Amino acid sequence: MFSILFSPLTGCKDPGPGKAVITVLDSLKQPISNAKVELTSKDNQPPGDVSDLQTTDVNGNTYHEFELEMILKVKVEKIGYTAPNENIHIIPDETAQLTVIMDKN
Repeated sequence: MFSILFSPLTGCKDPGPGKAVITVLDSLKQPISNAKVELTSKDNQPPGDVSDLQTTDVNGNTYHEFELEMILKVKVEKIGYTAPNENIHIIPDETAQLTVIMDKN
């Protein structure tokens, strides 16, 4: 697929995807690996149903990309832990970062 990054008529660069970096830590600020992180627009405003599910790496991070501006719910799950409900605002050409602190059950 071909994508124009620079328009010679307007001189404007097409915006790149909006990125999100989610970091999951325990109450002692230690990374939690293998936690499921879902960014979803379910029950949110348009652009419609969008969802991305990933598993945290050894540093407790997941990395997501979306083409449109939107507010997404962040759901984090790991057996033995609970996480607060969070939202993240995705903006094209920007990287949003969110740290989620999980408590042991």
